[in-house]
Formats: sequence, structure tokens, C-alpha cells
Amino acid sequence: MKRHLMFLAAAMFIGTAVVAQQQNRVSKSFALQPGDRVVVRAAAAEQATVIARPGDSVTLSGTPTGGAKGYHPHDPNWKETSAADWGLDFVAERHGRILVISTKNEVAFIHHHYNLSDLIIEIPPEIELMRENRKLSGNGAPDLQSPASQQ
Repeated sequence: MKRHLMFLAAAMFIGTAVVAQQQNRVSKSFALQPGDRVVVRAAAAEQATVIARPGDSVTLSGTPTGGAKGYHPHDPNWKETSAADWGLDFVAERHGRILVISTKNEVAFIHHHYNLSDLIIEIPPEIELMRENRKLSGNGAPDLQSPASQQ
């Protein structure tokens, strides 16, 4: 009986951890049309897991990671912003038949490093996907420019 209760308690703990991890992910879906091409720009775009899934949208998700470890400001009341509160997100802009999706607020500057890790891209198999790693700086603005090959 004790073994059964311990197993049940462990299963509940693991289940709670998985749900909490999923709840901390940033996720966004964007509508697609037949013949669209998708460009994804993120710090870890090329390492993203791609899942082929039928439908008429592309969904991206990632786990907010990072912080400002080692930063020592003069203000004694300064508190580090958690990655979950940094405002990491996905945004998109259409350029004809090309949908450019970029991360927003990913930064790497001195002690401040915030990005979306463990990226997952769910996309219909007939849609062409191009992944481009972003070089991060202190400017977290998204890169929504038209792909160079289309200019």
C-alpha cells in the first residue's frame, strides 16, 4: 500500500511539473494560405524541432530562458527580471506569399541574456520552411525584413 501511494505521489509530482513547464512556454499561431513560404528567425531557429501537422496555420513555441546573472547595478533596489517576465514573444509580417516570423525581445548584451529555447515549429508539410538563426545584441527588436533573396 505504501509503495502504491509513493508511486501515485511521484506520478502526480511529475505530471504537475510537465504542466507547469508547458504553461511557461510562449506560443503563437499564424494563419497560412496555400502556397505560402515561412521564414522563422530566432536565436535557435536552426535547432528548432519541426513537427509536420496538417492545418492552415503555423504554431511556434519556446521556453523563456536567461536573466542578468552577474549584473551589479548601483541601485540597491534593482531586481532581476525573470525570463518569463521579459516579454519574449513571436511576431510576424507578410511579404507577399512569404510570412516572416521573428522572436521579439531576445537579447544578448553584457550580463543580459534572454532568449526562447527548446523551440518547436508545428507546420503543414506542404508549406516550405526556412529557418534563420538571429545574432542577438542589446536590441530585442524583431527582424521582420523581407528575405534577401526576395528583394
